[in-house]
Formats: sequence, C-alpha cells, structure tokens
Amino acid sequence: MTMRVYALESTAHTGAEVITKFFSTTPALVTKAGDTPPSQTFIPAITQPGNYSINAFSGGKTYGKSQIGYGEVVLDNPLGLLDDMIGWGFDGRPQILRSFLGDPSGSVYPDDWETIYTGTAQCATMSLPGDFNSKVTLSFRDRMAELHVKLPLAVYRGDNVLPDGLEGTVDDLKGKTKPLLLGKVHNMTLQCVNTSKLIYAVSPPTPGLLGVNDWDAITNLDALTDIDGSVISGAVTTPLGIEYRRGGCSTTDIHVYDSGLELTKGADYATDFEMLNTAPTAGQYRVLPASGYIRLGSQPTGQVTCTAQDNNGHDPHTVGSIIRCVLRDYMLWDVSRFNVAELAALDVACSVPVGILITQDTYVDDLLDTLCAAAGAAYYFDRFGVFRVFQVVDPAPLPSTQTLPPAQSVDRVSTTGIPNKQIRLRYQKNWTVQNSGLAGGVTAARRAWLAQEYRECLSPSVTTAQKHLLSDELAFDSCFAELPQAECDRRLGLYSVRRDVLEYKFYIYDISPSSFQIGSVVTPQMAGRYGWDGKKALIIGIEPDLLLNKITLILWG
Repeated sequence: MTMRVYALESTAHTGAEVITKFFSTTPALVTKAGDTPPSQTFIPAITQPGNYSINAFSGGKTYGKSQIGYGEVVLDNPLGLLDDMIGWGFDGRPQILRSFLGDPSGSVYPDDWETIYTGTAQCATMSLPGDFNSKVTLSFRDRMAELHVKLPLAVYRGDNVLPDGLEGTVDDLKGKTKPLLLGKVHNMTLQCVNTSKLIYAVSPPTPGLLGVNDWDAITNLDALTDIDGSVISGAVTTPLGIEYRRGGCSTTDIHVYDSGLELTKGADYATDFEMLNTAPTAGQYRVLPASGYIRLGSQPTGQVTCTAQDNNGHDPHTVGSIIRCVLRDYMLWDVSRFNVAELAALDVACSVPVGILITQDTYVDDLLDTLCAAAGAAYYFDRFGVFRVFQVVDPAPLPSTQTLPPAQSVDRVSTTGIPNKQIRLRYQKNWTVQNSGLAGGVTAARRAWLAQEYRECLSPSVTTAQKHLLSDELAFDSCFAELPQAECDRRLGLYSVRRDVLEYKFYIYDISPSSFQIGSVVTPQMAGRYGWDGKKALIIGIEPDLLLNKITLILWG
C-alpha cells in the first residue's frame, strides 16, 4: 500500500499579525527553492489529516436548507509548541489541505500535489490528557460559512426637509431598511419616502457589500460604518474599495394599485429633480425607473401596492441568473469564485422567472437557499473553494462518472419513506394579502387573487396512490413568479417512486477523496441486491476519514 502524505497551510491572526503556519504528516516536508513557498519546512504534527462531512442537504433529503461542511484536523503538540494557537483567529481565513501519493521528495509543491480541501476554520481547541500527550484540533468549516453573512442593505436616513427629500423623516422611516427587489414580485406594499409629494420607493438605490479584501490593512474601521443609508447614483467605488450597487425597476413592468385598483401610468421621469418638481396628473402616477421611485398625482384612498420587475441586468430573472447577480453584484465575487457554466445550465433546466422582495435583514445563504429551492437545486463549494450548483435529477438516464469500489457496508437512511402521491408547488406570492379595504371597481377575479398569499399547481400520481395507501403529498413553497407546472411535474417523477438514500462506506487506500464530487452520478457495487444491479446514484454527501483511509458517500437514487 502506497503511503499518502498530507500538508496543511493554515492562516490565522495572532492578535498582532496575520501568519500562515505549515504542517505535514511525518516525516517533515521541506519544499525546494523553486517551490511555493520556497525552502519551507513544514511542522510534522498532523496526526488526523481530515475527518469531515460535506452534504448538500440534511437528514438524507434532497431538498431543504443547504449545509455548512465541517470537520477537523488534529495536530500533535507534546511539547506545547502550538499552545499559542488556541488564542488565534482562524475564522474566515484560508485553510488548504493537500496530499501526495508516494514519496514527495521529487515533487513540485504545490503544483504536483492534489488539493483535498479549501475552506476556513472555526477555531483551535486543545486536549491535555493525563499522559500530557497534548493535541490541538482545528475545527474546519467549508466556504459555506462565508455566505452566512447579512446581505448589505441600505437604511433610510430620515433626513427629509419637507417638501423635499427621498429619505423619509425621523418620525416615519429613519433607520428602516430600504427594499431590494430581485426578479419580479406581485402586489408589494410601497413605502412612502416623501409624504408631501407622495413619492414611494419600489427598490431605491441600495449599497452593495464591502469590497474590502484586506481587512488587516484598514486602520480606521469606524470609517466603514457610514455606508448604510448612503444615496448614490449608479455603481460607485470609494477610495476604501467599497462598491455600491443600485436597485431600480424596469419601467414597462411597473403596475401601481390604490386599494387594489390599478392606476394610470404617465410618462417616466428622467431625473430626481424632475420628479421632485413635477407632479403627475391627478389619479395617475409616474416612475423614475433608474432609481426605483414612483410619484402619485393625488392622495391615495387606501393601501398603495405595485407589481414590478427589477432591471439589474439579469433578465430573464431565472434562478441561475439571480444567484449570479447576488454573488457578483452584492458579494462582489470575481467570476473565478463561482461556476458560471453551471448557473447558465440551471437557467436552461429551470427557465421560469422568479421574484424575491427583501425588506429586512437577510443572510446570503438563506437567500440562496430560497432561490435554489425553487429549481430543486443545491449549492456547495468544491475542493478548490469554488461555488458550485446542481439540480437534483433522476440519475438513471445520465452517464455514470465512475463505478465505485465494493462497499464495506451499505445502510439505507431511515428517513427514506413512502413515495409521494402528489406534488403541490406554491408560486406567484402575493406580497400584500388584501381581504378588505378594496375599491368598488376591483373585479371579483382580482379580489380572489388578492385574498390568497400563493397560487398552487398540482401534479398527482394515481399509480402511486393506488400502490401506497398511506402515501401523502409533498408540498413546496417557491419564489416562482409564474406558473411552474413543468417543474411540478418533474418533481413528481422524482418523488412518486421508490427512492433510496444510502450510506455507502468503503476504503480509499490508493484513491483520493477528491475523486468524488457532490452532484455527480456514480454506479455503486451491491452485488445486484435490493434492485441495485447496475443502478446509478447521485452523490449528495461526502464524509471521509483520512486517518483511517475510509469514506462514506451519501447516495440518492
């Protein structure tokens, strides 16, 4: 059996500076002068190279909230040389684990080495047993942890000097979140940002995430706290590297309602100045599309709502395109950090428009979960730390990437239950349910629509209902803005028949754990038992133990 050597590059803040420590399994790895880094001696302290878990979903399911990958690397610390690591800051800083099969003396580091894992760490913990054989454990998190941050949204300054201003006053909007519109939403409640001139916000200018890569170079962190509530025109990059992105709505897709009755639209405004100084005709409204504002020509009789579509350059507002918008325009990620081709493929596979309205603190991972849930998709980070996405599909007609080694053991996850006799997919959310206070001219059909939060589409299976007398329906909420019948029917094909979630365990002595990728199709070897003769499966979880050279794949098929 050929031995595998592991090397870890661990970056942390000591409290005084940012450093990178280099560890390896024994004997100590020493890089050559032409390597990167050159002539670096690695500390031979790794006793557990990696015991970690990366799963697309929790509980053996193929839908629901995404999961942050986690694990640990254990370092030997008998003489206490690593004691100081307990107080260091590892969170949010890169941790890269690499491996080499065989003698690494002739290898080029890191070019000839295989990247096993790219992520961050939660912290370093210690153990000090009675024999003083001390260990330091680095608790790993994959890059999903970097998405558990709040989407940067502006707040109203509340500094209007009426009758002028677009920021509300101290008494109404000061400190409240400005709405952000992604895609197309129906019947959203409008915020009145100027009560004197009846100006309302649909999706006003909103700052994007801090474009700061080197936090340690910033000497005045207080200077970064004033971005909330900033009113800007277009995308702006400040000297500190803070980049702002704006909202804004497509003019042709704005429909404004007063007490449920649609108003007449006048000509668009060209500038803030024109909007503030020119009122619409009484009973009408006009739009400033570049900034996401509307102005009414007369006092409304009731609740003011609108249906609108943003104009952020990701038309046709499908799941993949809006995910790309969030990562690129709000997280300010370079395109090298996410797989553009997979997002484009997701748009082809699920082309129904979606829409989300954000009016309060929202975490980026929760937003991505909502988007992926609509398409029946999942996202994760690969071993290089690149954001990936895949749609859960029936693996049977797809080509298999490989035949797995024979299993040491196979267990069917207990959460795998009875097939579902019907799929119920809720769509086209009504963001302002209205059961009363409607104008007399509102039609019966419109009243019925306004009274319900969601529309619903169904896809039933008589065959499943006849076979499984206790079968139930499977229901999903979605952010689809239009009828997603094709997606509803597709999910019926996935969940109306027997599906197995397997824990497939085997040894990987001469096989790298990087050979297996979430979302790929494989063929397990189960000696034809339980209907698995040549049957294919989708990998939805990977759980290696590099010390024991074992791996558990979570398979669905």
